[in-house]
Amino acid sequence: MKAGEEHSQTLKCLSLAAIMALLALSLRAAPPSEDALLKIAGDAKAGVVERTRALADLRAVATDRAIPTLASLLNDRAWSFSARSVLEVMPGVAAERTLLATMESASDATLRTGLINSLGNRRSAAAVPACAKTLSSPDPALVSAALNALGNIATAEAAHALSVYEAPATLNREWADALVRVAVSLPPPNRDRSIELLRIVLAKGPPPQVTAATMALARHSAQPAAAVVAALTAEDRAMNVAALALIRSGELGPELTAALGPARPSLPLDLQVQVLSVLRDRGDRAAAPIARAALTASAPAVRAAAAQLLSVVGEPADAPALVRMMIGAEEPAPSARLALARIPGEETTSLLLDSFLGGGEVRAAALEVLVSRGHRPLLKELLHAEIYADEAFGALAADALLSLGSGDDLGAVLDLHHDVPASRRPLLETAVRRLAAKHSSPDEAAELIVAAAKKLPVSEATQLFLILAGIG
Repeated sequence: MKAGEEHSQTLKCLSLAAIMALLALSLRAAPPSEDALLKIAGDAKAGVVERTRALADLRAVATDRAIPTLASLLNDRAWSFSARSVLEVMPGVAAERTLLATMESASDATLRTGLINSLGNRRSAAAVPACAKTLSSPDPALVSAALNALGNIATAEAAHALSVYEAPATLNREWADALVRVAVSLPPPNRDRSIELLRIVLAKGPPPQVTAATMALARHSAQPAAAVVAALTAEDRAMNVAALALIRSGELGPELTAALGPARPSLPLDLQVQVLSVLRDRGDRAAAPIARAALTASAPAVRAAAAQLLSVVGEPADAPALVRMMIGAEEPAPSARLALARIPGEETTSLLLDSFLGGGEVRAAALEVLVSRGHRPLLKELLHAEIYADEAFGALAADALLSLGSGDDLGAVLDLHHDVPASRRPLLETAVRRLAAKHSSPDEAAELIVAAAKKLPVSEATQLFLILAGIG
């Protein structure tokens, strides 16, 4: 065979193989018909895998013609779940009636529980009477399934069944959860009924559901801000938590923020702190008046929380009150310093600088805040030797030099190092070392240190020469 003929034959073989592969692929991709799937699903001799796959595939194609086969499997423990999972998603009343009839006649509690779950998943209004009747069952699993189904169905009839049911302690959570779901699912014209249901949960439900009911009640209320404040001032901790969650969400806007101001002083101290903290986390500028009022509270924790809120929402006009609070190591002083460090404006900076220059115990606090604000003009004041007469304050001033200074300030700091008493020079040596390391030219930094060392007696210049040796 010639080379050309051999090549042509090879191409024909490849083309035939490609066509066969495409045909096989199309045959595999073609979905089985409903009849084929029903034949496999109803065949007791078929393999478990094949029957399971057939029932799974039926979910996409089943019609009312599939109901007899599926109904025959609902009372079979091995196949009930797969069969009812098909009926759950089938449109039309026939599938619903099949599930309901089987549920009412089933004697096996496990199968009946599953059927109730399927009716609940279908949101079958027709199943409400049967579910309500099941609530009197001695079987907790059956009752739990009925409660959950009623919560899913969420009609007015389901609401009635749940509201008159006296849940035992073991099922209180499931009952309350279902009632909350019904309350929030009822259409707007039923708002009064929704509120009534939520109040039942508030009176009888466990904490998680009380929290959910409180949040839902506020959203359904004609005066949501007042409802949140009422929950916040309640003695029920779960209601307090729900109120805080609503405040944090910001969904009720400035109306709620405004309502919190008058309510805040009457709250327990821990709740006052939490409210202020939540407002801070939200960055709610409408909360600034609340923070200002809380700065006068007697409890340090409340004043600290108010200062922290002002650190986010404060204005220069808040600085004087914060300056009066900023002295000391205990709260609210650290929080006041934090706020002053963050409140913008030259007025704030000028007030702090005046406090620093005024001396006294406020000077250290003012220094800390000015450094936090990155106020470089303060360097001029820190280069006065008399500041370092007090060792404790001198250490703070030296740290400030290090924080605010740059390599360009090395010469001025070396002059200061020369001017302070020998006993205070160690305070400045860390700043000298770090500023030398920041200098843009190691050679120039070295020259400055050498020049400064020459101005001192040899015995006092040792540390400068050690710094020089480290410049490298």
